[in-house]
Amino acid sequence: MVYSSAKKNAALNVIKTIASIVFPIITFPYVSRVLSVESIGAFNFSASIVNYGLLFAGLGVSNYSIREGAQYRENTEEMKNFTTEVFSINMISTIIVYLALLLLMLFQPKIRVYFWSILIMSAQIISTTIGVGWICNIYEDFTFIAIRTIMFQFFSLIATLVLVKTADDYYTYVIITAIALSGAHIVNFFYVRKKYIGFTFSLSKSLIKHIKPILVIFASTVTITIYVNSDVIILGFLAGDYEVGLYSTAVKIYTIIKNLLVALLAVLVPRFSILFMREERKRAENLFNITSHTIVVFLIPVVVGLFLTSNDVICLIASGKYSSAGGALRLLSISILFSIFAYLCTNCVLLPNKKELIILYASLLSAVVNVVFNFILIPVIGINAAALTTIMAEAIMCVICLIYSKKCLTFRLIDRDNGSVVFSCIGIIIACRLLGNIHNMLLRLFLQVVVSGFLYLFLLLISKNSIAVTYCRKIFYKVKCLR
Repeated sequence: MVYSSAKKNAALNVIKTIASIVFPIITFPYVSRVLSVESIGAFNFSASIVNYGLLFAGLGVSNYSIREGAQYRENTEEMKNFTTEVFSINMISTIIVYLALLLLMLFQPKIRVYFWSILIMSAQIISTTIGVGWICNIYEDFTFIAIRTIMFQFFSLIATLVLVKTADDYYTYVIITAIALSGAHIVNFFYVRKKYIGFTFSLSKSLIKHIKPILVIFASTVTITIYVNSDVIILGFLAGDYEVGLYSTAVKIYTIIKNLLVALLAVLVPRFSILFMREERKRAENLFNITSHTIVVFLIPVVVGLFLTSNDVICLIASGKYSSAGGALRLLSISILFSIFAYLCTNCVLLPNKKELIILYASLLSAVVNVVFNFILIPVIGINAAALTTIMAEAIMCVICLIYSKKCLTFRLIDRDNGSVVFSCIGIIIACRLLGNIHNMLLRLFLQVVVSGFLYLFLLLISKNSIAVTYCRKIFYKVKCLR
């Protein structure tokens, strides 16, 4: 079987991620004007309950399946057995979550009010399980993943604009959202069974061997979720709604940028799993070094640029009344650096090497540091404390994962190429400072991005950064061929 190139997969995954960001940005302002504030609150509350259901129903199945399933993808029978076993575990956890949700809605008066909203949106839980999206990841079929996501996002946009017209259309909006989030997974169910593998639900002793590693990965996921979300919760307790509103805005921007960068890396997870499974250490090292150097070329300028333009970015995405969140976004931009390298080490090195316990211990330590220092620092320096503790948590996670990744692979992060990236960022600093006095915010930000981008690329080429030189040669060659 021929698999898509990493570059194509990365591009498709970024497009899918952008679509997942852009369509909600378009629909939310419209919906927030049409529906009442109370309806928006009910929707978000119901969605948060369902999201927790998704977390617990999903266990660590996706990450575990991509790691383990990669070794079976050339053997149809073994792949069928593996898929049936993991799918069965996932179905059991999903049934348990539905029972817990039902009990919660029946016996908790506050949640019972949102019974129908939660019930409708919970279709996403069962559809995610039966959709077995991780099979597409195992076979590196990111084309279908991107197409199905964009199609249903587009459906959501059109249906919302056409059908949600008044404040009474709350449940219409809930149903549209449920279809958009569930439809892609249902289509995936039929697609996977037709193109790749058939599977069934089965209860057998063979399920037991998967449970421990799945639960360890799940524990890491829950721990990371805790320290990612604890900032907002603790800030709400110790500060107030105003500070939460400011910080949440900064976090949204930080999350969008981080997700786009993660999308570049996510497509490589199955490939690393295969290389480690085949004990092709040298090829894994080469892939890691190329990937890390490529990520540095894109990541460092993003961090520097966001740090220097954080106030303008906040005003552009939100509005001037959120400008006080600029300091928090400036700190969170530094956190992106640690977060991306932590993702690279955990998902592309440690998980394929079955070091999930290391990830769990690292995430536990990060969570403890994050929570403790939030309680200590937030009363003193407010929202900037929440951002600072995020840096601390991500840095701890990154350093620990880098140390243990070094035991699996030989790689260098401090070398001439990465040094040239740091040097070239001088161009970004100069451009942002020189153009920072332009009065019009949109013009200022546009020119800062464009000019700093050209200066950065120019300095990269002058300093002979191998990644930049290679990509520029390929672009020039393709342009020349078009002529």
